[in-house]
Amino acid sequence: GAPSWGAPVLHTHSPDLRFFVRQAVMAAAQQRGDEAMSGDDFERASTQYTLAVEMGAGASIQEKRDLAEAARQTVRAAEQALDSPADRVEPQIDAVMQSLGDLERLQQRLPSSPAVQSLLERARRQLPGLQERLWLEGEELLEVKTLGLTLDQRHRRMEDSVRLLEKARRLTREENPSLEQALSKARRRLGYLESAQTRARAERGKRRLIVGLIIVAIVAAVVALYFALQGLPLSGLFDKAPTAVPALTGSATSTQSASLAASPTLSGQAVAGSEATLTTTPVSATAMTAPSNTPRPQPTTIATATRTPSPEATATEAPTATPLPSDTAAPAPRQASPTNTPTPAPTETPTPGIIYPAPVLIEPASYTLLSQAGGSDYALRWTLDGTLQAGEWFDVRVWTPGMPHLGIAWTRELVFRFDICELVSGTYFWSIAVVRGEDGAWLGDLSPEAAPRQFSISRSDVWCELRGF
Repeated sequence: GAPSWGAPVLHTHSPDLRFFVRQAVMAAAQQRGDEAMSGDDFERASTQYTLAVEMGAGASIQEKRDLAEAARQTVRAAEQALDSPADRVEPQIDAVMQSLGDLERLQQRLPSSPAVQSLLERARRQLPGLQERLWLEGEELLEVKTLGLTLDQRHRRMEDSVRLLEKARRLTREENPSLEQALSKARRRLGYLESAQTRARAERGKRRLIVGLIIVAIVAAVVALYFALQGLPLSGLFDKAPTAVPALTGSATSTQSASLAASPTLSGQAVAGSEATLTTTPVSATAMTAPSNTPRPQPTTIATATRTPSPEATATEAPTATPLPSDTAAPAPRQASPTNTPTPAPTETPTPGIIYPAPVLIEPASYTLLSQAGGSDYALRWTLDGTLQAGEWFDVRVWTPGMPHLGIAWTRELVFRFDICELVSGTYFWSIAVVRGEDGAWLGDLSPEAAPRQFSISRSDVWCELRGF
């Protein structure tokens, strides 16, 4: 049952017998290859030239074989690109442009080929229609409303629009003002979206920083609470015992005691700091001996308490003893009462560029449900105490929960209309701010953002599809 095979073997008595003459086969293959090339049968020509090369043909036949193979592949690719239109215009026009370049190069080597000339004419006739489709597709991406899309999705869509319009302009042999206007508009919107992405990244960084600080504060509070419940000093966190205050000697003992007693603010801060903060610098005093006959200024005692973290810094002046004249009998030294210099409260500085109050939102009211039962078109309305000047706009901001407050459109009217089929069902927030912009580029906010309102959308997908969405 094993497979077997055999090979026929021919034996001859004449050692000089030749069944095939190599030169004759080579000449015949070359002739048939030339005939196939003249008839645009590039596949058969490639086969015959390959046989001639195997029979020992020279470099000229090898060049003809390479030309026939290149012509075969180029013609096949061009026919496929011209006869099989793609669903999207960009891949198809790329394939047609590639085939057009290959055919033009092939025509230089085969100027008398009817097949190559015919395919070139077909490709050139298709270009205007493809260029128009490319333009329309780019404008559609530019004009379609983007409610419900994220910032990254809107940015990618505008990048596609700019790319398609630029490609359409390269294919246009004559000037087209409408196409130039659409391309300029798409570039401005792309620049605006790129600046919006930069702002969104900055806002995300701020939120992460705030969350990190909150976590650190919570951890610190939990640790402090644990040590308080256990009756342990917070200095145990650093494996250090509190440093004891060195004893005072001589007359300095009473003087320093009087100085500390006369400074309740400093001693109170030192005590409170040792109990309520994570790090405390203990009170330090220097022992000194003063002659009894001549009073000298007493050393200044400074108690330093370091609070970690502290929202405000409190400046406290240390009390200083007042020296007596040398020719006067020395009464009991008297401490100057400490003076607390109040810390000035921070003054709120208005944000640069804010020249309008926040707009006032009118409708829809918060928590309004929008559905097809009330029709298809809805409007956002607001008012402003002021009149917009040149280069100033209302920035209509619509976002989903958890997303940045990013604008979706600019308008100079006090209303913005939209169709609920442009959004998916869900919850949205909206607000209005006055901004300054030029050529679609955001230059700064001119008012605070209005207090956001919330609305919800409940729509029927079938109903929206019947309306062409």
